[in-house]
Amino acid sequence: MNGPARTELERLRTVRHIYSRRQEATEATGRWFSLYVIALMLGIYVVPTAYLIGTSLNAATATALTGDGALVVINAVLCLLSALAYLLGTGQGPAYLTPFLAHTLLTGDFERRRVLLRPTLSMMTSVAAAVVGATAVAGFSVLQTGVWGPDHLWLLLSGSLFTGFHCAFFWFLGQRWAAVPRPSTAGLLIFLTLTVFAAAPLVIARSIWLAPGGWFALLWTDQASGAALAVSGAVAVVGVALMVLIPSALGGMPARTLIDQSRRIADARLYSSTGSFDDAAELFRDRPRHRGNALMRWAVRGPTTGLRGAFSGFVADVAAATRTPRRLVLGFSTMMLGVLLVSLCLGAAGPGSSQEDEDRMLILVPAILLGTALLHLGSGAIADGWRSLKDEFDAAPLFGWAARQATLRRLAWPCAAGLVAVGLGHLTALTASWWLGEHSGTAIGWSLVLTGIVLSARFMQTMRNRQMPLDSLVPIPTPFGDLSGLKVLFWVAEGLVVSLTAALGMLLLPWAWWAVLLTSAACLAVAVATGWSRTGQAWSTGAPRSRCRNTGTHAE
Repeated sequence: MNGPARTELERLRTVRHIYSRRQEATEATGRWFSLYVIALMLGIYVVPTAYLIGTSLNAATATALTGDGALVVINAVLCLLSALAYLLGTGQGPAYLTPFLAHTLLTGDFERRRVLLRPTLSMMTSVAAAVVGATAVAGFSVLQTGVWGPDHLWLLLSGSLFTGFHCAFFWFLGQRWAAVPRPSTAGLLIFLTLTVFAAAPLVIARSIWLAPGGWFALLWTDQASGAALAVSGAVAVVGVALMVLIPSALGGMPARTLIDQSRRIADARLYSSTGSFDDAAELFRDRPRHRGNALMRWAVRGPTTGLRGAFSGFVADVAAATRTPRRLVLGFSTMMLGVLLVSLCLGAAGPGSSQEDEDRMLILVPAILLGTALLHLGSGAIADGWRSLKDEFDAAPLFGWAARQATLRRLAWPCAAGLVAVGLGHLTALTASWWLGEHSGTAIGWSLVLTGIVLSARFMQTMRNRQMPLDSLVPIPTPFGDLSGLKVLFWVAEGLVVSLTAALGMLLLPWAWWAVLLTSAACLAVAVATGWSRTGQAWSTGAPRSRCRNTGTHAE
């Protein structure tokens, strides 16, 4: 190493050492506490759960989970996760520094790739470790059935490590692509290519060898046969090659973008520590990048009465959604993936059939929970109009709207978008059912019901107060410890809790279909009524202008 490079490296180490000494106690405590929590979760929840699943599975079910049907599913899931990671990277990627280090190191004369390489690889390693952990739990469960041997499990874990780096690389690629102004069509092309690779093996079986998640799927299902070592080596070579490209890509990262991202995460942590989770989430929402189009002008300047006035709310929501295309595509993709999982679960075991096959339930329950969570998260992109509904209630008298009219105007777009997501998700599910087996037609109806419950839960959560109530922070001492954290958790994710409870009820309750349907309708009605009660408005109150005409006075 030459003199200038050594001097720069020593200066960089000095800055990091000063910063670590500045927060030495806090960082050390946080690091050891994180390791303690991870060890506690592994020992109490993860390992016993994997052991329970493994001892409950029989050889026939394990063979089905590692057969040809699982090949296209694993590839599709990994490709779609890579596509979602790419979209997430366009907003926030793995190249992250704290505000102090970002202002100190990125605005000086340090070489940028030398500054960003270590934190970027740390974040990408975390993603790879998460993929390895999920693979270890699933692989350990199958290993106990005797379908696999220990050698195959270790080979699978090594392949999952580099597969995790592949997904993390797409996350970094999204951040790198968004940092430098480029044509937006090129970024959309990358997303569409990953989506095509997810569906291509359903039509052309040989295309599995070209898909980003195909090699891991081949290792999982043991379809590589004698070429398993070659496939694992190819995964490792591609992973290492992608890692080699990162340092040169970091050199072109603009400092302003990284500083803004670090400041945004610091502000989000501050808001979260004070209970302002809505304000923290607001920091990560896309800002409109396009000027108001003709649809927006039509919605604002159009009449406020009659059918066209009622339709103006739908047009305004559509125009607002198209001004943030990345958020819209990410939300629709997440909802489609959630509908795909939900429809496959409800098609394999509809309401009332939960007790027929306990081995199947061990797979369907986590899958429907994941699908419902994705459906709920994706619904936030189509329900942006509800966030301004409370402000619109205050402004409704200026336009001559009643509170119920303002609400009905904002219901059209989320319902229509939800129907489109359900339709596209079921088209994918019907295609996948050719390989996975049976797919009940009634699953479409149950998915629509669950989507309605998710949207009603989203409406209920959106209508709450932005600030957390102070009584939620009051300690609740019990023999099991302080339970005030449960109140905070329910306040933050009450919509998700309602959605997951409804999904589990559909799958697990041993009731007839009509009883489950009535219970789901009651759950939907209660969520809508709770959300409306939080607005403080009366449904029977008419529009201000009509009240003025009835009393013989005129509104100024």
